[in-house]
Amino acid sequence: YTERLQSSICLPGLLSSDIAITKMLYVRTQVKERLDRSEIVPDAMFIYKCSDVCPYMFHFEGCGRPYELSKCPMCKTDIGATSYNKPIIRIPPQLQMPIEAGFQFIADYIKTYDEKDRFGYHNITDAKESNVGEKSEHLNRSISFRFMHMLTHAILLILHELELLTNSTLPNREYFQNHFEKDYVLIGQQCGDIDNCHVWLFRLINHMLDETFLLKGILNKNQKVIELEKLIEERLIFAHINSVPTEINEYKRSFAEYIQKQSESSRLEYFVDELFENEAKYPLLKFFNLTNIYATNPIEKF
Repeated sequence: YTERLQSSICLPGLLSSDIAITKMLYVRTQVKERLDRSEIVPDAMFIYKCSDVCPYMFHFEGCGRPYELSKCPMCKTDIGATSYNKPIIRIPPQLQMPIEAGFQFIADYIKTYDEKDRFGYHNITDAKESNVGEKSEHLNRSISFRFMHMLTHAILLILHELELLTNSTLPNREYFQNHFEKDYVLIGQQCGDIDNCHVWLFRLINHMLDETFLLKGILNKNQKVIELEKLIEERLIFAHINSVPTEINEYKRSFAEYIQKQSESSRLEYFVDELFENEAKYPLLKFFNLTNIYATNPIEKF
């Protein structure tokens, strides 16, 4: 399992392990929010990139003008400003990009990254770092990503439980269990009912047995993973995300009715089984069955 998983299978529900992309997505989100709040002054509408040879991107808080010096975590070169509104001058030069150009660079960089196939479990992060806002670039809702992230970690946890991931470089069982449990908490927060979101999740998983999601082939290309994740989001998550409370109540009611029917059926089966079990030992027992008594005084008749 380990060899095949790590060498030929692209797993859904995983974020990029590229530190540059992680930072790009953070920068884009922060800049968009600050633009919406009109916090960036007109002459500071820029996003910065370490250099032509290093894709690390960053921005400045406050009004948006450069004001501090730091180190690029990727290439360890100085980045930022020597003083307020004085970007550092060095070779290779630090790049100052208009916000829209910066956003376009980010989109193009991620598109190129997604064209490369990444096999196996390639992004090892602590479960504590998982947060509500995480999602892949091609998805619209973070809960879609979280659902698929949980499924992948549940599968890997089961493989660990079955001792099918022995002699591997993958994280241990506790690692996948921590991620699975954290995913459940985050999904509960997102769907608004942490105590009963397991009912909604159970319903989603049931729907995944529909023909819509029964696709032939192997997830051996990153593009296939993207297509699968989009399909699950559009045809599964979107179809049920706006009716979480209703679906939870419907499922709980259906389950209660099912249990009631099973209970009634079990009582009848137990009664019938008891008759058959006792017939060999007490061949005249059927005589006392109320459905077969035709005498006013069965004891006297007996």
